[in-house]
Amino acid sequence: MAGLSGHRRVRIPGAVVTTLIDAGLRVILASVLVSGGAIGTPAIGGLSTWYDAPSRTDAAAGPAVRELLGPDWRGQWVKVTREGVSVTVRLTDWCACGPRNGHDTLIDLDDQAFARLASLGTGVIEVEVEPVDDVPPPTDCEGPC
Repeated sequence: MAGLSGHRRVRIPGAVVTTLIDAGLRVILASVLVSGGAIGTPAIGGLSTWYDAPSRTDAAAGPAVRELLGPDWRGQWVKVTREGVSVTVRLTDWCACGPRNGHDTLIDLDDQAFARLASLGTGVIEVEVEPVDDVPPPTDCEGPC
């Protein structure tokens, strides 16, 4: 790139931004990292169920979530949102979650995570699932919090 008087590379979570300065004109190039579920991977909507898991942050990924995140889905964190309330869970298992009345069952949440979004008696809820890059800090609460 002839004629460039300088450049600077800046790391922003989920993106690499390079600023190029050419004779006083600033050009910004950005690339978003999408592989492996990084920021930039879209959220998907579907259904969630629950199961009695050993931790309030465990979840089982259904086929659509595994496909969204790619082959390294296990151990990744996702945010699950229902009606403006979210929980962040770690994908530790897979489920054969199938469609229910034409809607994909995306994720099987730990019972405590599910209880933050709806009563367990509801059984099945509509949610949005999206990958997150940051591991959430531990909470000091017991039970649903």
